[in-house]
Amino acid sequence: MPVIVVGADTAPGRAVVAELEDPRREIRVFVSDEDQAVFFRDRGLKVALGDVSDESHVEAAATRCFTAVLISEAASDARERSFADSPETVLEGWARAVGNAAVKRVIWV
Repeated sequence: MPVIVVGADTAPGRAVVAELEDPRREIRVFVSDEDQAVFFRDRGLKVALGDVSDESHVEAAATRCFTAVLISEAASDARERSFADSPETVLEGWARAVGNAAVKRVIWV
């Protein structure tokens, strides 16, 4: 069953991805850093590159995922977030996005 890690380009996100990696599992990552996108793509993971505050992009990337791991640090670190004015707004957007994508299990880190 597919899993997506939103904020995989943070230290906690990379640790979660490392624990989940298994050739039998589809792992998707949502990152803002282009170098990290290349890193994950080279490891065979599906990558969504964009603004973590773009609720519709997070929703599209999470479509048909059973589990979403949402790394809270990505809502408040130094990266640019053009679609939200606060970390709380980013987190609220993620909650709507995974709900609209019909994700069954959500893990907040």
